[in-house]
Amino acid sequence: MLNKMPSAMRFSYNPLVREAIELYLFRRRGLLSSMLSLADLYFPEIEVTLDKNALPMELRYLVIVESALNPKAISPAGAAGLWQLMLPTGKIYGLSVNSLVDERMDPVKSTEAACRFLKDLYRIYGDWWLVLAAYNCGPGNVNRALRRTGIEKPNFWEIYRYLPNETRRYIPLFIGAYFAMHYHREYGIVPRELGRPLATDYYTASHRVTFDRISELTGVDTETISAFNPQFRRGIIPGNNQPYPVRLPLSAIIKLDSLSEEVSSPELRVNLEGPSSSTVGKKSQKESTEGVEEAVSTTKTKKKDRASKRDRQSRKAKANSHSTHKVRSGETLYSIAHKYGVSVSELKRANGLKSDRLSVGQSISVHKK
Repeated sequence: MLNKMPSAMRFSYNPLVREAIELYLFRRRGLLSSMLSLADLYFPEIEVTLDKNALPMELRYLVIVESALNPKAISPAGAAGLWQLMLPTGKIYGLSVNSLVDERMDPVKSTEAACRFLKDLYRIYGDWWLVLAAYNCGPGNVNRALRRTGIEKPNFWEIYRYLPNETRRYIPLFIGAYFAMHYHREYGIVPRELGRPLATDYYTASHRVTFDRISELTGVDTETISAFNPQFRRGIIPGNNQPYPVRLPLSAIIKLDSLSEEVSSPELRVNLEGPSSSTVGKKSQKESTEGVEEAVSTTKTKKKDRASKRDRQSRKAKANSHSTHKVRSGETLYSIAHKYGVSVSELKRANGLKSDRLSVGQSISVHKK
């Protein structure tokens, strides 16, 4: 049955591929049923983009393996969207990621980025199975695996054992997903009714608007709006920065087009709050005047402090410069003068002495220089 599937890629069949086919057809029948329904929503645009880039149509089944057709899927490693693009890869291929928008989750823009990435990988390897391996684990891992084989032009199965475990299962899962989606009717699996309108189109939002506001104007619940527009992270469409296409049911677009008012959320506009420029000017002038006054006051205080400090130091110096010495046995005026660094004449003058004679216990006043 593999040989009957239309493909530009040569399929292999082995126990790993058989296990992957059985996984989707039997153990994941419910998931396959849901993905068949989601495929009606996402595959048409994916196929248009693949065709525009001259890529094999079967590559659309990559999104089955990558995200199970969940555009809000985020892996533990941080890959996001239908195509599970990492942030650096998304930015390399022109996708915007900020607080309000993550274009890796935009089904259209992420598909365009993924197609460009796949084309670049094919230019490197020229083998679609190696391309898929590199898409999953990165060119670095594939290049190392190629070198380790020692073969000039090895294929996927020849480098299989040198690849990460996840990548070893990746190719079999891709083949299994393609087989299950192609032959689902033969196994009695039908699309599950998801209750979403498939008749949709794009409305261009030119103002900042919330999902709540669109729901209020159109009657479409916010859950449906979010399901069609997973790239808007917080339910806010920043149309004021650039016009954004918003996918909505046709009935909702007709309602929005018939409105005479602009479709926006006034509560999201920038509010002119806080002090006015004149108030700020007066406040600045007042603060400036107060600053000058404070500076003058501070200067005066500092001067007073310095003067007070000088006075204290002067008093301390005077206190330290005057002392009283009790004459001990054997001391003379010369020895006392030498001890305090003054002259004998200064000692005699300070103490009113007429002679050099001293008595034990006599108090001698000493004035240091």
